[in-house]
Amino acid sequence: MSRHDQIRLKHWLEKLSIHITNTVWRQNRDLYLRILNEMVLDGELTKPFNQSPHEGPLPKITIYDAPYPIRVRLGEDNGKIERRSHSKSKSKHSHFQSRKNSTADQI
Repeated sequence: MSRHDQIRLKHWLEKLSIHITNTVWRQNRDLYLRILNEMVLDGELTKPFNQSPHEGPLPKITIYDAPYPIRVRLGEDNGKIERRSHSKSKSKHSHFQSRKNSTADQI
């Protein structure tokens, strides 16, 4: 990691180490920390950590703001990203087919 990245990392860690009592803000801060941790392990800081943090409260961040490989790792670690099951849509489709068949039988 370059010297500039190390300085940015220091600034981000200072910003993220502030004590927060609001649950929603704390969850947002924790997500920043989880994403930052993964980037440090990868050895590359990307958006938003490729710039020093702005003054004031942290903007809202979501798991989808993280680069894809990190998003997948975080999702696997905590089950935050769930893949949709197609079984529900299939059951709706089969229900539609059965209604269609029963309507045709009535005619």
